[in-house]
Amino acid sequence: MSAEKLLKDMHQTKGARFAAHHRLTRMHEMGGYTISIISFFVICISVYLVMFQAEYSPLYGKYLTFISVAISVLIIILSLQDGSKNYLLRAEMMHNCAREVLATYRELSNIKEPSDQDVQEYSRRYQSIIDRYPYNHESIDRKVYLYGKYLKNKKSDASIEPVTSPAKELWWSIYGMNVIYILSPTVLSFAPVVFYYLPKLAIC
Repeated sequence: MSAEKLLKDMHQTKGARFAAHHRLTRMHEMGGYTISIISFFVICISVYLVMFQAEYSPLYGKYLTFISVAISVLIIILSLQDGSKNYLLRAEMMHNCAREVLATYRELSNIKEPSDQDVQEYSRRYQSIIDRYPYNHESIDRKVYLYGKYLKNKKSDASIEPVTSPAKELWWSIYGMNVIYILSPTVLSFAPVVFYYLPKLAIC
């Protein structure tokens, strides 16, 4: 392996793992927000069932009770999943790994003419850092790194081949399912009301 190839691998690894750190941190935060917001909806449904029991039909009350229990179970499942995935721990490991790789990258890049022995030594150190951390970044993290590199180099060289933006994939990875979970209590709670009144409005 040449020094140039090793430096390129190091640069990609540290870039992808810094991106993974940011993504996993946001996923951890969104998981907490999602559970909090869904819990708020469950409390609101429970309060509504107690305070306005004379305002709705018994059938709708039973439906809301079912939805409240189902969402409460969903909260437990999401909490267990969030805890088992260790987003925050993985994010910290990605950040620490990226910093160590970056330090090794800088050391090697400061050597003007690295010998084969230098390359072998830094290759061994680089592999040792990678082996020390059990979690690996995902393909989306590498895409984020490559797109950031493309945007940076594009300013100085317009002939560089374009790289597709991973924004949609990244957004879905962080927010997609969380948005669905957050909206589900509202949609499920008001669905019977909408389906009950819409036909009447259409007839009128």
